[in-house]
Order: sequence, then structure tokens, then C-alpha cells
Amino acid sequence: VSATGGADRLGRHLKLSYGRVLENKNFLSVDFSATRVTSEFQNNEYDGATIGVGYAMGEAIKGMRLSGDVSVRHADYDVYSVGGIDVGGRQDTELSGALNLHIESVDYLGFRPVLRLDASRTSSNVSRFEGQNLGLSIGFQSAF
Repeated sequence: VSATGGADRLGRHLKLSYGRVLENKNFLSVDFSATRVTSEFQNNEYDGATIGVGYAMGEAIKGMRLSGDVSVRHADYDVYSVGGIDVGGRQDTELSGALNLHIESVDYLGFRPVLRLDASRTSSNVSRFEGQNLGLSIGFQSAF
């Protein structure tokens, strides 16, 4: 049995981004997005908004470069029911951030390692949607 009752969803998403290189060659970006999802199944319908800020070092220091971002996302479900009982809507707010360490002094076959630390915390008036995450990962980025 589908959690959505087999209902289709239609999402519309608008994103505005602005970025610029600063005088010190670092990069600053700001993003805003708005989302509207409609569905025959009321628990899937919501309006949401996200705002984020990113910052990246333009030049490496001792072979390493830092970048990171923070964002806040809010989703508002006008109608939401749990077990068939209307709980008066649902509101979720997520705060997230990430810090990336680009190791540019290491290059293997055109790829460089990137260490990433990311964290998020979601609060909601429906407790099953609350949570927090903390992650550490290593990836590889093209040096080209």
C-alpha cells in the first residue's frame, strides 16, 4: 500500500541565485527557492521556501581550500492528518550546514579529494518528522 494512497503529485519550483567573486577572490552566493506541491492526497500538499548562503575561498592555503554553506528550509502543510485525525496542518523547519575541505595539493589521475562535514536539524509540530543528521564523507572532484 502506497503511503500517498497512490496519488500523483505535481511540484512547481522556482529558484533565484546570486553569486559574486569578492575583492579577495573568495566567492559568496545567496540562493532563494520557493516550492508548491499539489496532490489529490492532502498530506502531500505543501508550500515551502529555502534561503541559503554559501562561501568559498578563492585561493588555496597550504594546498587546501575551504568552502561551506548554511540554509534554512520551511515547509507548510495547510492540512495534515495522522491516522485519519487532522492535526491542524504541519510545519517543518530545517536548518542545515556543510563545510568542505578541498585538498588541492593531492592530485591523482585528475581527481582531488574533498572532505565534507554536514549537519542538519529538522523541527516539526509532527514529531515523526523531527530529527538531526551529522555526516562526514570523502569524495573526489575533478581537477580540470
